[in-house]
Formats: sequence, structure tokens, C-alpha cells
Amino acid sequence: MPGPSPCEPGSYRDNSLTPATSCSPCPAGKYCDEFAMDSTTNPPKSCPAGYFCPEKTSDYSQNICPPSTYCPLESKAALPCPAGKYCDSYGLSAGKDCHGGYQCSGSARVPNPDDGNITGYQCPQGKYCPSGSTAPVNCPIGTYNDKEGADSSSYCIKCPASKMCLTEGLSSPGSDCPAGFYCSYDSISKQIVKTQCEPGYRCPAGV
Repeated sequence: MPGPSPCEPGSYRDNSLTPATSCSPCPAGKYCDEFAMDSTTNPPKSCPAGYFCPEKTSDYSQNICPPSTYCPLESKAALPCPAGKYCDSYGLSAGKDCHGGYQCSGSARVPNPDDGNITGYQCPQGKYCPSGSTAPVNCPIGTYNDKEGADSSSYCIKCPASKMCLTEGLSSPGSDCPAGFYCSYDSISKQIVKTQCEPGYRCPAGV
């Protein structure tokens, strides 16, 4: 009479199931590289970081994570490199911070992508992009930025006294200060202050 048959690599015996008539597929995120593996004495092994293990995996080394993706521990599939990160090589367990002045929007392979927002773009005017940021940051009210590729708020220029920069993310000075007033930005109240022209002075629009 034939004896019991061991579960082959890529499968294991789930001891919670009865009767013991069949082997179960090695679960995704694990690998089963030996004969006669089971859920108690010799359970499926964790897929290592940098690799992914779909169901029935026996040899994880065939599934190294490719560029533009990353694979943390027990990955079931390769994950797209997230926003703010780039993944430039095989076998990464996490992405690396995108360069300042650029926005990695997803699946980036370089730290400074500029491919029409397929994987990223240079930081646009009116905003700045710190290293590793997940979205561009607007220059605040009272400022503007007329340059691309800004990596910090130091690129946000104070609005000229003749202008009113009333919204975030301006790429040029805002509307003219109205006639009869001169305008300045109050950094404490975060508001544009319109001061009426004093007697003896004239204040044309935009002056």
C-alpha cells in the first residue's frame, strides 16, 4: 500500500484543514521551497524585501523587484514607486527621496523626472517642491514665484508694494493696488493692507 505523499515545493499542508487529503498553494507573500512543508512545524517562509511572491512561489529569486517599483517584506506583487520617491534599480525595498525642485508623481526611475507628468515634472512657477515631497507647495498669500524648479520657500518673493498678491501659488505679482491707496503685506495677519493715500501725496493705481 503506498505511503503518504509529501507536499511539493510551491505548496504546503494547512493543518487546520481536515482530512489531510490535499496540499494548499503556498500563499501570496510567502514562499515554499521544500518538500513536506506544513503550517505548524515547517511553515511557509516570508518573501524577503526586494522580491515579490505570488501564490505558489517556490523560488523567490525569480521575482526580483524591477526598477520603477519597490517590494517591502512579504510583497505579493511589485508596487509602483510612490509619489515623492524614485526607484532606480532592481531589488529595492523602498523608494528614495526625489530631488528638490522636481515632483515625482509615481513610478519614477530617476530623481529629477521631467516627462510631462508621466512619472514626474519640474516644479512649476508659483510653487516649490522640497526633496521627497508628495505634491508641490503653493507660495503663500503675499508672495509669488516666477521661476520653475524651486526647491524651497526662499523662492517665494514678497509682493511689491504696488501690487496685491491675494491668492496662493502666484507666478507673477497680482493685481494693481487701487487708486487712492498704497498696498503692503502684513506678515502677522497674513493679509494685504490697503492704506489710504495721505494728504499731500498722490497714489495712482499700481503705485
